[in-house]
Amino acid sequence: MKRNDAEKVFRGLMREISYLTTIEEEMMWDSRVNLPPKGAAYRSELMGYLSGKKFELKTSPRMKEALDELSLEPIQDEILARMVQVAKRDYQRMANVPADLNARYARHGLMSEMIWQEAKKKNDYSMVRDILRESFDFKREFGRCYGYGEDAMSYLLAEWEEGCTTRQVDGIFRDLKEYIIPLLEKIRAGGKDYSRKKLRGSYPRQDQLRFIDEVTARVGYDHRAGRIGESAHPFTLRLCPRDDIRFTTTVYEDDFTEALISSMHEGGHAMYGQNLAPELRGTTLAWGASWGFDEGQARFFENFVGRSLEFWKCFYPLAQKYFPSLRMDVEEFYKNLNAVTCQPIRLHADELTYNLHIIIRYELEQLYYSGQADVDELPRLWSDKYQEYLGIRPENDAQGILQDVHWFSGWVGYYQNYVLANCYDGHFLAAMEKELPDYRRWMEKGDYAAINDWHNRKVRSSGALYTPAETLRRFSGETLSASHYIRYLKDKFEPLYEI
Repeated sequence: MKRNDAEKVFRGLMREISYLTTIEEEMMWDSRVNLPPKGAAYRSELMGYLSGKKFELKTSPRMKEALDELSLEPIQDEILARMVQVAKRDYQRMANVPADLNARYARHGLMSEMIWQEAKKKNDYSMVRDILRESFDFKREFGRCYGYGEDAMSYLLAEWEEGCTTRQVDGIFRDLKEYIIPLLEKIRAGGKDYSRKKLRGSYPRQDQLRFIDEVTARVGYDHRAGRIGESAHPFTLRLCPRDDIRFTTTVYEDDFTEALISSMHEGGHAMYGQNLAPELRGTTLAWGASWGFDEGQARFFENFVGRSLEFWKCFYPLAQKYFPSLRMDVEEFYKNLNAVTCQPIRLHADELTYNLHIIIRYELEQLYYSGQADVDELPRLWSDKYQEYLGIRPENDAQGILQDVHWFSGWVGYYQNYVLANCYDGHFLAAMEKELPDYRRWMEKGDYAAINDWHNRKVRSSGALYTPAETLRRFSGETLSASHYIRYLKDKFEPLYEI
C-alpha cells in the first residue's frame, strides 16, 4: 500500500469508527431517557454489535497495513500524526483481546444498568453482587490482554487517564486526605449551623427546567447545538462534535439547587464538546484530552463557578423570580449552599467531602484487585471507610454500595478521575487568574465570554490532540499535583467557617 493510499484508508477507517460511535451515543441517549424496560435485552445486543464492529475496524488487516505504512516516516500533519499514534497504541493492545470480549463487555453494561436500577430501588445487593464481580473481572481480563498481567489497577489508571500511575494517584490522594480530614474536625468543632436543608422548599419541576435553560445559556451552553433531558443519573453524550452535545439532569422538587448544580456539571462537559476545533470533526480526537480533563471542565463549572458567591450574586435574583419563596439574602444562601455535611450519598456531597467519597471507592478497588477483599465483603468495607473518613455509616446498601451505577455498568477504575479533575481545576484556576485577574467581577455580572474564551483556547479546542500531561504543560508549565486545588479549598472553606 502506497503512503497516499494508506492515509486515505486510515482516514476512512477513523471516520467510520466515529460514525459508529455517534450511533452508540444516540442509542445510549435513548436507552437512558426513553427506553422501556422490556427493550433492554435487545438494545444490549445492538450495543454489543456496534462495539464489535468498532473492534473489528480497529484491529482489521487494513488498519494494520495502513498504520505500518504511515509509521515508516514522520508525519507533518499534527492531527494525523496524533491519530496514528493513538490508533497504533490501540491496535497493539486490542490485537491481543479475544474477538468477543468488547461485545460481551458492551452487552454487560446496558443490561447491568437496568438490573442495578431495580436493585437500588429494592435495596437488594444480592441482585447485583455477581454482576459486580463480572464488572471487576472484565477489567482484570482487559488488563491481562493489554500486557499488565495481574496489575489491574495500573491498567485501569492508564486506560482512563493516559500516563497516570498508581504512585501519582496515591500521592495526590494522600495530600488531600492530610488536608481535608483535619479540616473536617475543625469544621465540626466550630459549630456553624450552615445546612443545605435550609434551602429546601417547593420548586415546581417546569420552573426548575426553565431556570436551568436560562442559566446554562448565560454561562455558555449553546442550546441550538444540544438539548437537556431528564434521567435517573445525569450524564452527557456527544452525538456530533460541536453541533449535537446533549446532557440530562435529575430534578428534585424540594431543592432546586440539586438540578442546577448537576446541570452546571454536565454543561461543563457539553461546552467542552461544543468548542472543539472544527478540524477535529470526523476524527477520533474529537473529545477531551482525557477523562480527567473532561471531568475537570465539568467540575470547574459545577464548583469553581456554580457554587461561588459571584455566580449567585448574578443569578440569585433570577432564582427568586422563578421561586418567590426564596427569602434569605444571597450571602446566607451561599453559606448554606456550601455547607460541609458528612453524609453518605456522593451525588449530594458537598464540595469538600466529595473528594473522600471518591478516595473510598478507589481504595476499595485496590483492595479487590490486590485480593484483600471480595464482592461479598465490599458493602461492609464501604461502610467501614465511611465511618473512618466521614464519621458516618450508610443506613443500608442503597445509601452505600448501590448508590452509583459506575461499577455495575462496567466503569470500574473511573472514579479517581473526579478527584484528578479537581486537581486539574486547581491548575485551570491558577493559570486563568494570571491572564484574567478580573474574572470574578465578570462572573458577578454574568459575563462569561472571556472565561469561556480562555478555556476554549487553552483546553477545549485541542480535544485529544495532546496527551493530558502535554495539555496541562502547554497552558501551565506544570505537572499534575494537588497543591493548587488545596489552596483553592483553603481560600474558600477556612474563611467560610472562620477557621
